[in-house]
Amino acid sequence: MKYKYFFYLRNPKSVKDTLIMFGAYISSEKKRFACSTGISITPLQWNQEKYKVKETKHNHAELNNVLTQYSELYKSIMNNEKAL
Repeated sequence: MKYKYFFYLRNPKSVKDTLIMFGAYISSEKKRFACSTGISITPLQWNQEKYKVKETKHNHAELNNVLTQYSELYKSIMNNEKAL
């Protein structure tokens, strides 16, 4: 089963805080979904190429750790799904 996942900003052109969203696409089933991570930042604090919070945000390490946990959980779920 092929899948992709990514993070993106809900409103990337906002001047105020906007939610970081988690998106995924399962190509073999042509399905996609998105959910909020519950984390809000300004677009200036977001690195779109790396899907990470920039180091200019005071708690960037903590926030990026949460995003990594989302990624790892999704990969774990998808790998378990392959085994079924």
